[in-house]
Amino acid sequence: MKTVTDHFTAKGFGRVLVISGHRGDRVHELLEKKMAEEGMLNGVVLSGIATFQKFNYHHVKNADPVPFDEIRSTDGAFEVTALQGVILNGKAHLHAAAQDHYTTIIGHVERDTEILYLAEIVVAELLLDQTVERIKVAEGFNQYEIES
Repeated sequence: MKTVTDHFTAKGFGRVLVISGHRGDRVHELLEKKMAEEGMLNGVVLSGIATFQKFNYHHVKNADPVPFDEIRSTDGAFEVTALQGVILNGKAHLHAAAQDHYTTIIGHVERDTEILYLAEIVVAELLLDQTVERIKVAEGFNQYEIES
């Protein structure tokens, strides 16, 4: 049976995975691959620090009832002081705060974001009794589809 809701409850935390990323690694792909290798489907990023050489991201540009997301991609040397997110059913949803010499960028991390020198990401496994997927129920509004 599938239900759609705005929340779910995990039984607790399982294993803790510490991932080291290197130059050219793509953040989403690295995280999802290492979790899959460990047999982990669901988790929460407890800590993430990194440097990015390619930062693909989006952020909200308005406060209207229907959000407008500006999608951007920039190359450079970015120091990432906060990487956080949730991984559900093997798919990562990440946000980051990063800075180069000129600007600070905060937003949703898009796929194909690349590590410059290093990344250290710590993930705690979420123990779930059901399959949980993040789904879009309306433009800009996500909820969870739970199959038990």
